[in-house]
Amino acid sequence: MTITTKIDDVLTGCVEVILASEGDFLKVVETLERIGIASFKEKKIYPSVHILHKQGHYYLCHFKHLFSLEGGVGVLDETDWKRYYTICRLLESWKLIKTTSNWKLDEYPLHMELVKIIPHAQKHEWTKVVKFKLGKFKR
Repeated sequence: MTITTKIDDVLTGCVEVILASEGDFLKVVETLERIGIASFKEKKIYPSVHILHKQGHYYLCHFKHLFSLEGGVGVLDETDWKRYYTICRLLESWKLIKTTSNWKLDEYPLHMELVKIIPHAQKHEWTKVVKFKLGKFKR
């Protein structure tokens, strides 16, 4: 009998990925920090997706997936799912990640109107506002 933990339950809804190369974890983290919802007036970016490493596996998780680990309500609405899959597909098209065989992201249409991508050269002009801090789980 396998005992599942809360994190295992959350990860079943996340896209498992394989990094293009072993050293790409930080590149993916940095890229995800520049993709999300933007406030142009305040020059703030709210990253929507994070990468999580657990027992040799990597997962792309919407911040609401991770929020539920702390006892919050982590329910994604239709717009959240569209944004989530768009970001996952972008990373795959940029060859930063490959999805595991369980996921076929090309089945999900891109919704570029739902995401803002801050160019690397402009990231210093923007303030990153993270709604969830990885590694701060309450157990």
